[in-house]
Amino acid sequence: MASRSLSETSSRGLALIDALGSGCVVECSKLTVEQLAATDNPRHTVRAELLRELVLGRNGEPLDPLGVRLHGARITGTLDLTHVPAPVGIELRNCYFEQTVLLVSARLPWLTLAGSYLPVLDGDGLQVDGDVLLGDGFTATGEDRYGAVRLLGAHIKGQLNFNGARLNNESGPALIGDGLHVDGDIFGGGFIATGAGELGAVRLPGARIAGQLNLNGAELTNQAGPALIADGLHVAGGLVLAEGFTAIGHYERGAVRLPGAHISGQLNLDGATLINPVGPALIGDHLDVSGGVFLDGFTGNGHGEDSVLRLPDAHISGQLNLDRAELTNPSGPALIGDHLRVDSDMFAEGFLATGHCPDAAVRLADAHIGGQLNLSNAKLTNQAGRALIGDHLQVDSDMFAEDLIATGHCPDAAVRLVDARVSGQLNFSHAKLTNPAGPILDLEDAAAKHLFLPAQVICPQGSAESCDVVTHRLTMSGLAYTSLHGVDWQEWLHLITHHTRDYQPQPYQQLVAALRASGQESTAREVLIAQQKDRYYRGELGGRLRKIAHRLWGALAGYGYRSSRAVLALLLVLMIAAGLGVAAGHTPIGSDRFVTAHTSLARDPNTPCSTVEQIGVGIDRSLPLAPVAIGNRCDFDTTSPVGQTFTVVTWLLQAVVWTLAALAIAGYVDLMRKTSPAG
Repeated sequence: MASRSLSETSSRGLALIDALGSGCVVECSKLTVEQLAATDNPRHTVRAELLRELVLGRNGEPLDPLGVRLHGARITGTLDLTHVPAPVGIELRNCYFEQTVLLVSARLPWLTLAGSYLPVLDGDGLQVDGDVLLGDGFTATGEDRYGAVRLLGAHIKGQLNFNGARLNNESGPALIGDGLHVDGDIFGGGFIATGAGELGAVRLPGARIAGQLNLNGAELTNQAGPALIADGLHVAGGLVLAEGFTAIGHYERGAVRLPGAHISGQLNLDGATLINPVGPALIGDHLDVSGGVFLDGFTGNGHGEDSVLRLPDAHISGQLNLDRAELTNPSGPALIGDHLRVDSDMFAEGFLATGHCPDAAVRLADAHIGGQLNLSNAKLTNQAGRALIGDHLQVDSDMFAEDLIATGHCPDAAVRLVDARVSGQLNFSHAKLTNPAGPILDLEDAAAKHLFLPAQVICPQGSAESCDVVTHRLTMSGLAYTSLHGVDWQEWLHLITHHTRDYQPQPYQQLVAALRASGQESTAREVLIAQQKDRYYRGELGGRLRKIAHRLWGALAGYGYRSSRAVLALLLVLMIAAGLGVAAGHTPIGSDRFVTAHTSLARDPNTPCSTVEQIGVGIDRSLPLAPVAIGNRCDFDTTSPVGQTFTVVTWLLQAVVWTLAALAIAGYVDLMRKTSPAG
């Protein structure tokens, strides 16, 4: 590089060298950076070559440990400290640099460029033993794809401060920090970064930060790509993107990208706003957070099938807080959390999620929540599919959905919790679930300890009466629970019978198990009878004759659950049998001959039997298990057609007696077994 020797330096330059070499702060002017950009006054100007010579220690004098400190100067030429192992730090505050600052692979004790303006800062491979201060209005305006500020692979042992900085690049990233290592914190409060292109506005992939990364109130903008790329980022002290943090991107793969990032502290997005008109607002696939994730009051606008907020396969050791967050996607899901693992609680009170897709507005399939899941007062909307999918969801505590408003439009269900497992209560008290195209709630094979149901049934036509008749609003086959709360068993039975898609035995059996567990055996039998009635009307019995038999079984014996009815029916049949015998004794078949007559073993054969004998013949013929021994001397005359008819009728009565006796005995045996201590 061509430069003038120190011997060629003017007397003013020598005075400046003496001042800088003594560690004093040299204040060239009190002009603003904008004023310095417009002036060419030599009194405010310092050559970049002179600063390089000073840092290299070529003035012949030992440098003061306080370093080279210059304020309010216009720096002419290119400050090139490439590979320079500077013995002292550099403080160039509120300065205007005409050209690029090159710090490639340089080593500095510290670096301050706070309040300064420069076109480009290239610090790839830079090593700084202390702090790097680039805040207080620091401005860089790159105009190529290589970035306005480059810290690729740099290592800063202190803090990196961008508070109030302004980085702008119309042709590429504003900040490139791939593989950046910072042993302290990164601060970017009020930081404004505007970039362009698919490389992102701010790039921190693979960066490692031992402290926290704090961008509270920062504004990141990229109208042709992501706002923040931080794939594989490692932050030990927490990532804070709160208090008005705004990221606007235009990229199909996310405005803010955190896939595979590891955050040992918390991830805080409280009050942040993320916007992406062509893709997700935040991508956190496989994100690992050792603390909590906070999105209280968060606003996310996205577009497309990849959702607004993506957390599939993420692991959050603390809590996930979505209270009052608002996610909107006009052409896809709002939240995808398939296989999400939260070791503590997931809060989403007042959460608003609006999607528009055949899938779901909120997806929590195969997710595992270690504490409670709270969706109270949330509002989930999807006019083209489900509102919520929680297939195989596992909640180790309670799941609250009180006053939840979920609107779907799907032949499946508005809320689907197939095979979900809730260790505590599943509470849909006062929830309003709407689905004009199908069921409102699918609980097939789900399990919960306590149920607070039903959800309020909202009819498409707005008529409760028509809803009871024509709609089937719930799917609950396989649903398991220990007890019901907040709903009478008759109301729950009504839901099973009138608001399920089709007949399934398991919901009835589960209700029976819960009632028996609470000692309500007689009520349980009422449910079992209702099950058989529903089976008759909506189930498959296998033919008209079997349906007739099933109906008679219910009428005569209450499907085996009302044995007293079988006993009464048996007594009625016996009375009919007795009446049949009397009727036969008064039915003539010839001159002074009747169907019931004395046999050849009697004293007077072919003579009429007495009334008692007639009754005995009817019972004897119809009840072979308990013969009254009358048939030897008094019986039907089967030689006549009428006598044969009476005989056939008694055979039919025999079959009925056999059946009723079996039902009565089986019913009482079953009752004794279920009510005994061993049972």
